[in-house]
Amino acid sequence: MKLSSEDLFLQNLLRGSPPEDLEQIDQVALFRLFRRHRLLPLAGEITHHLGKDKREGWEKAIQTVNIRSLVQLSSLSQIILSFSQEGIKAIPLKGPVLAHQLYGDVNQRYSRDLDLLVDAEEIYRAIDIARDLGYEPAVPNRTLSEKEWTHYFRYQYDVGLYNSEQGIFLELHTRLLYPDMFTIEEEQLLTTHLRNTSFGGLDLKTMDPESTLLYLVIHGAHHLYFRLFWLRDVAEAMRRWELDHAEILLKAKKLRIERVLGVTLQLVQRFFGFTIPDVYGGFLEKENRVLVSMEKRCIRAIHGPATPTLKGRVHRLLFFLELRPGLRHRLVTMSNVFQRWRIRHLINR
Repeated sequence: MKLSSEDLFLQNLLRGSPPEDLEQIDQVALFRLFRRHRLLPLAGEITHHLGKDKREGWEKAIQTVNIRSLVQLSSLSQIILSFSQEGIKAIPLKGPVLAHQLYGDVNQRYSRDLDLLVDAEEIYRAIDIARDLGYEPAVPNRTLSEKEWTHYFRYQYDVGLYNSEQGIFLELHTRLLYPDMFTIEEEQLLTTHLRNTSFGGLDLKTMDPESTLLYLVIHGAHHLYFRLFWLRDVAEAMRRWELDHAEILLKAKKLRIERVLGVTLQLVQRFFGFTIPDVYGGFLEKENRVLVSMEKRCIRAIHGPATPTLKGRVHRLLFFLELRPGLRHRLVTMSNVFQRWRIRHLINR
């Protein structure tokens, strides 16, 4: 795939070696690329190369992202505190907490919404508390019957609520991983050993670094990394944290996501110049053929249209069919495509 000058510029920036000037770069196209991949927090590294007329627009956009991050931080603290007062334990996923853990600064990672993992038995109480705080149901956008809720949570794992006054979207997760791909027992591999974390004056529970990395891998691969900020998180975790890669590989095998981990490692190497630890060499070599195919599909998604086309959706389906070996996985994947269509029909009718 032939890349534009703007794509190459961004790739060099992610590798830590941006060009010294932007003379040959379409700055409007570059801005769209930064915004599409949610990488505006990185744009401060290049604004001094911009002309004054362009620089003001970029700096305003960066400032908007920073303000949004601070509003999210305040909102997250309010929600977790309210949950805690009602005896509901919530584990923050991604968002401001991850930004602090990875980059030491909530402004250094774009976050579209807030994600909290709550016990499935507490989900309805959590929704009621969130509504008291000004968050109204958005997904599903109507009241479901008990039977409909049961069917919904069989294939979905989150509920979305929106606070129009603050412009904050809140996702309450009943599962950490995708129910159609992982059992509860498999999920517990990542949530059994939680760590105490102090953040913003709150005492929180978070996953250990190895489990966090695998969660980021699963989440990003689920979207074929079509926004590079997901891949940036994985690269930063591997750069910043002292990870036990043997433990990561062991958990990946138990979760049956060796291919998901493998394609992520190869993408991190391609886009961030990361050297893959030797511990992964064996399974990368064994799965080389399918990993090359999966990597190509991700690259198409990363460099393709921001809005998925029919062709893009087909590549996404083929990617999912390759995630695990065996006929059973392919049949389950095709069945889940149909079930997700039923869920969309259920919540939108």
